[in-house]
Amino acid sequence: MPLQQIPAGWSTTLKAVGADARLALYAHRNAIIFDNSVTRVQLGLYDGDTVVAVKRTNRPAKKDELAKALREKDTLKALNHPHIVRSFSHAMDESFIYVALEPFVALPLVTGQQATSLTLKHLVQQSSAGDRSIGRAARIDVLRQVADGLQYLHSNNLVHRDVKPMNVLVRPQGGGFVAKLSDLEFAKELGSSGGAQASTFAGGTQDWQAPEVFMKQANTKGSDVFSLGLVAFFVCTDGGHALGEKRERTDNLMRLKYSGSTGHLTSNLARAGPEAADLVGAMLAAVPAARLAAGAVLAHPFFWTPGEKVRYVNRVHSSFARAAGLQAAVDGDGGGKGGCWGGGDWRLQARLPAALWQRGAPGRFEHADGHTSQYGNRTSELVRLVRNLSQHFAEQRPELRRAILAVGGGSAGRGGGVGGAGAGGAVAVASSVDEQEAAAVGRCFFGAFPSLVVHLRRAEARLAQSATK
Repeated sequence: MPLQQIPAGWSTTLKAVGADARLALYAHRNAIIFDNSVTRVQLGLYDGDTVVAVKRTNRPAKKDELAKALREKDTLKALNHPHIVRSFSHAMDESFIYVALEPFVALPLVTGQQATSLTLKHLVQQSSAGDRSIGRAARIDVLRQVADGLQYLHSNNLVHRDVKPMNVLVRPQGGGFVAKLSDLEFAKELGSSGGAQASTFAGGTQDWQAPEVFMKQANTKGSDVFSLGLVAFFVCTDGGHALGEKRERTDNLMRLKYSGSTGHLTSNLARAGPEAADLVGAMLAAVPAARLAAGAVLAHPFFWTPGEKVRYVNRVHSSFARAAGLQAAVDGDGGGKGGCWGGGDWRLQARLPAALWQRGAPGRFEHADGHTSQYGNRTSELVRLVRNLSQHFAEQRPELRRAILAVGGGSAGRGGGVGGAGAGGAVAVASSVDEQEAAAVGRCFFGAFPSLVVHLRRAEARLAQSATK
C-alpha cells in the first residue's frame, strides 16, 4: 500500500525499529490497531514508502529460543499466497520482535473509514443477525479460500496451530469476499516425523483445538484440519459449534478422543446440512492420520458447483454398466426407496417441479414428442432422471424447461457456461452438457435432494472397500 494513501493530517513522525532502517512505526495515536499484554499491532512503513501492519511480540529471553523464532520469521517471509497474510520483513530491539505484514485489515479501521475488513467471526455474526448481503455461497467461498491457504502452508511443511474464525481476515471484493489466514507468527515447521510435538511448543485456542493438542500430545497437519472442521461448522450453522454448547465441549472432545468415533456428534453435525456434515465429520476424525488432508477438503462436493455435481451424477450413471455392484450399492442402505434423503418416495418430493410428471402421476415422464417413460422409486432411477434431463435438456417440453429454470435459475437458451474447473473438476467426464443448463438442473434437484451426492460417494466407497477384502 503506497504512502500517499495515508490520510491527510497524519503525523509522519516515525520511530525506527531496531537496527533495520527499512522498518519504522508511525507515532500517530491512531496508528495503534490492537494492543494487549502480549501483542501490539500498529501501522508502519517498510522500505520508506510501503504502509504495513507491524505486529510486535515479546522477544524470547533465551538465545536458542530467539534464534529459532528468527529462523521461523525468515521462513514466513518466503511465503506468498493470495489467501495468507504476507510477511515482508522483521526486526527487533532489546524487548520486542516486530513483523511487517500486509495491512489487509488495518487501514480502514484506523482512519475513520467504513470498516470494509473484518474477521470471519464478525462476518458470520453479521449473517446470523440478518445481513442478507452475506449469503451462504459467499461464506462457503470464504471457507474454500481458507482451506486453500492452509493447504499452501502444509505444502511448505508448516502447521498454523491456531486456526479459528478470529484468525481469518475477510474483506468485500467484487460482490463477494476475499479471505486470508492470519496470525502465522505462531506457525511452526513440522519435525522429521511429520508432527510438531507439544512438548516443544504450545498451540491453539481451547475451543478450536484438536484433542491431541488439548492433551499436549502433538500438533500436526491433521490438528489444523480438525480446527478448520470446527470453523466450517461454525460458518454453516451461523455460529454453532460442532462440539456443542460451551459447557459440553471438553467432554465431547475427550469422548471423541477415547471412543475413536464421531458418533456422539452425528445429530449436532446434521444441523450443517448433509454435505457439510459429511465434510466436517471427516475432518473431525479422532485419529489425526484419518482426517482429510487440506487438499482433500478442497476436493469435497461441499465446494462443488451445481454443474460439477451434475457431471459427477452423470459419471456415476455411466458407471452402472461397467462397475459390477455399483447400482445395487446405490440402491442399498436406505437408497432403494429414497431413504437416503430422509424417507419417502423421491418421486413425491414436494420441491420437484409440478411439470415433471404427466398429470401428476409420480414417475410418469412425458417427452416432448408425446411418448412416456416410467421412473421407479429407487435412487438409481433418480440418477437416471438427472442424467437424462442434463444431457437432453433442450429436447424437453418447454413447460418443463421453464419450470426447472424457474427453480434452478438460468435461461432457456444455450450460452455462456457457469461454474468452472473448481474442486469438482476431478469428476468431470466428456459430455455435451451445457454448463448453464446443467447448473439449473443441479440447483433444482440438489435443492430437493441435498444428500444425493453424499449418498452416491458413500456407495462408491463401500463398493471399493468390499473389493479390497
